[in-house]
Amino acid sequence: MDHIITAFTHAVLVDSAHTVIITDIQGVFLDDGKLVLYDPQIHTVGGQWNTSDDGKKVI
Repeated sequence: MDHIITAFTHAVLVDSAHTVIITDIQGVFLDDGKLVLYDPQIHTVGGQWNTSDDGKKVI
C-alpha cells in the first residue's frame, strides 16, 4: 500500500505545480478490494488550508 500512497501524494504535488502536498495520509483496503484513504494533513504554499497547514516550509 505504501507505493499507492506515495504515488498519490507525488501526483498531488506535481499536479498542483508544487503548491500543495499531502502528508500523514493513511489507508485501508476494504473486504471488496477498495482502498479508503483517510487522515490527510494538507499543506499549501500560502498556509491557509486550515490551522494545521504549515505552509511552504513543508513543501
